Amino acid sequence: MEDASLLSTPPPGRAALSVAGAVTVLMLAAAQVPGAAAHGAPVPTGLGVSRHAPAPGSSGAHTVACEGRRGRTVLSRGVVRVFSEANKVWGCVRGNASAWELWEPTAGWEGAVRQVAGTYVAVEKAISAAGSYRRSLSVTDLLSGSVYVVAHLERPLAGGAESSEPQTPGPWPLEAFALAPDGYTARLYDTFAAGAGSGAKPTGQVLDLVGPQSSQRELASGPPGAIAPASLSCAGRTVRWSQSGAARSAGV
Repeated sequence: MEDASLLSTPPPGRAALSVAGAVTVLMLAAAQVPGAAAHGAPVPTGLGVSRHAPAPGSSGAHTVACEGRRGRTVLSRGVVRVFSEANKVWGCVRGNASAWELWEPTAGWEGAVRQVAGTYVAVEKAISAAGSYRRSLSVTDLLSGSVYVVAHLERPLAGGAESSEPQTPGPWPLEAFALAPDGYTARLYDTFAAGAGSGAKPTGQVLDLVGPQSSQRELASGPPGAIAPASLSCAGRTVRWSQSGAARSAGV
């Protein structure tokens, strides 16, 4: 896991995005989303697969391999390269000619790579525009450009009541998540009574597995705090965690 704590307890305010360094950092304010499903009940995810736009020169008879592309490398891990070019941040797989836009660091729009596994990257993005604030965590396959959303938040920037139900797809904030090399994501989050306000205490905790083609499978559930966020990990096709002091695992 990397930077999971940023998903659940970000400090107030927003820091401007910088693509300098190995991993860009995004620090954004987030409110507890009220109205998440009660303990043990299904959580609507609205997960769907879409496709990123390819980088210029990614298609056609003349292409440039990932490692030969111009631009400043932001992150290099295994076969994955994330780089900035033409005022955008792209991702690609070494030896492959396709590069995919991950985010555009412009005014009001920021992003950060949170985890890398195999040819997949988990990207957190946020945008403040048109009186609303949207924040999401998504996973992109850098071979195909396909992407699915792991969690999402949308709320008014100022004034107006927050929605009594979480915006699809999925819960926010996450306590922790772990990305598997085949692109599936284990996510841990609190659940709340329907209609609960933003300051309400959680009623339960859920660990589930989400992935492409709108897949979702619950791995574990329990009372608040039963699953230790720091214990969540994914090695190969096995998810591991600690629940009430006992080691648990499940296949992806």
